[in-house]
Parts: sequence; C-alpha cells; structure tokens
Amino acid sequence: MFCRMRAAILALILFGTGCATPDRLSYSEVDSRALDRTMRYAVWAPVDWRADESLPIVVFLHGAADDETCFDEAGVGESLDRALAEGSIPRVIVVVPDGRLGFWENWYDGSQNYRDWVLQEVMPEVAARYRTLPCPEGCHVAGTSMGGHGAVRFALFEPDQWSSIASLSGFILSTDQVMLFSEEWFTRLFIPMDRIWGPVSDRERIERHDPYLRWQTQADLRGARLLVAWAENDESRILESNKAFEDHLSERRIDHEAIVFRGGHDWKSWTPVIEQVLRFAVWGSIESAPGTALEAASEPAGALEGAAPHRIDHDTDPALMEGG
Repeated sequence: MFCRMRAAILALILFGTGCATPDRLSYSEVDSRALDRTMRYAVWAPVDWRADESLPIVVFLHGAADDETCFDEAGVGESLDRALAEGSIPRVIVVVPDGRLGFWENWYDGSQNYRDWVLQEVMPEVAARYRTLPCPEGCHVAGTSMGGHGAVRFALFEPDQWSSIASLSGFILSTDQVMLFSEEWFTRLFIPMDRIWGPVSDRERIERHDPYLRWQTQADLRGARLLVAWAENDESRILESNKAFEDHLSERRIDHEAIVFRGGHDWKSWTPVIEQVLRFAVWGSIESAPGTALEAASEPAGALEGAAPHRIDHDTDPALMEGG
C-alpha cells in the first residue's frame, strides 16, 4: 500500500513503518467532501459496548506506511481487548482514520484537507454512532510517527478540541529545523513540501504553528495533557527531535509525561505504549487506575514481551535522555 505514494522512501524512514490478523475493528466508508473521494476509517470499541453508554473518543493517527487497517494488521485491537479484560485500560472508543501520506494536514495548495476530513467528517459520524462524550473533555488525539507529528499539529490548529495529546515516535520540529529539513535535496525530491506546508521561505507563517513558540507556558496547552514518547532505537532524527522538544517542555516547566520505550520504530514497540496512552488520556496517568491490578504495560503477552516503556525522571535517571 505504501508504494502508491511518491514520498515513500523518506517518509518510511521518518514518519512510518509497515504494520496480519482477522479484522477485529469495524470499518466504514465515507464520501469525503474534504478530500473529494471515498475514504475509510476503523473503530475499536469494547466487545461488550452498549448503545446506552457514552465513552471518550481517542482519535488515533497512523504513520506514513500505514492506513486505517493498521490496528488489525499489527494486532493492536486484540491487545487492547486483553488489556480491557484485565482492567488495565479504560473503556474508550478508538477511531483510526485513513490519512494516506497526507501528513494529517490541510494542504497549503488546497488540494487535500486531511485535518478537515478527521475533524468535520469522521469525528461527528463516530460521535453520532457511538454516543461519545463531548469535546474537549471527552476527546483525545494520539498518533505514531507521521501520526505523532499529526497529533501535535491537530493540537496547535484546534487547541480547544482536546483533553489530551500524545505523540509516539513523532517528528517534532522547530521553525529552524523545518527550514533546514526542507532544504535537503532528498526531502524535496520525495515530499511536495510547498504543496503541503507552503513556501518554506515564509518564516513568519511557519512560526505561527511552531510548537516551541506556541507552547511557552502551561496555559498555552489550554488545559490539555501532553505525552511525548519515543523508542530507544528510533531513527536518529526522531530521537533528536523528541529529546529537544522534551527539554523545551521541561525548561519551561510545562507539565507533560515523557517516556522512552524499548524497541524501535515499529508496531511491536508501540503496542504496549498505546495502552499507556489510553490510560493517560482518560485516567490522567500512564499507570493503572486506582484499585486495579496492573502488572504490566511492561509485560504484555506473547511477542511484545520486553518492550517496556520507561518514564523519564531527570532527577533520578538522566541517562535515559541519552538513549540509554
């Protein structure tokens, strides 16, 4: 599926990875006005979900190599089923829209509107079908890789929409980093930068959506909780960008959760962290809810064993910030 996109090589390295099991999630098609074509999204709901209950909604944005099927292809739905049965994650509705290789942006040239597709079409339809809780209290955005980048961008463009924001292995760049990145011949060869984000020479426009500039104080998050996570063996640029962004948040005393998890840029490593994201979103902590017997986002069953996430504590374990 990834070969259909011309930005394949670079986006695979920086923004995604390929995600097979029978379908656990339910799938729907929408004739999207925002994208002028038929699009799909997937929904994970508790197997015993009842039509008379209202649950929080988590919008999960996939990476560049993925689409709306990634939770099924990576076995995430089954993993969440087990965690819910154990009481180690909250009851939520998770929606996974197809974002193709659109970087979850409303493109500068007006040809693609991926953010509108999610906010104006997917979320209202899912809210009506599943009676999800209203925003912002009941709405959360998260993503992996390209989707981690997208989650941060969604929060910058729609700051009053979300109760929590979570970026897993996202590429989080300052204005200067965006400008340097865009000047590389390899980037410009494979990613239509000007079509997606506009002329890179327009520094003032880039600065308007720079998370380093927009998030200077706790108040700038507008009450939303923030989680940033990356793998010990993530791609070097992703490691650098996440460490720099976490330093920025810490230096400005902006409340956030930062974790480094074992593994690399892949679903095997992300899956146990997704359970932590759901706890963080609804319960406000990556740990278990009070009164539950959680042994183990660090000890998931089967092939995920050993992919434990670790919270960063600058006072007691600064070595984690060096990737150790």
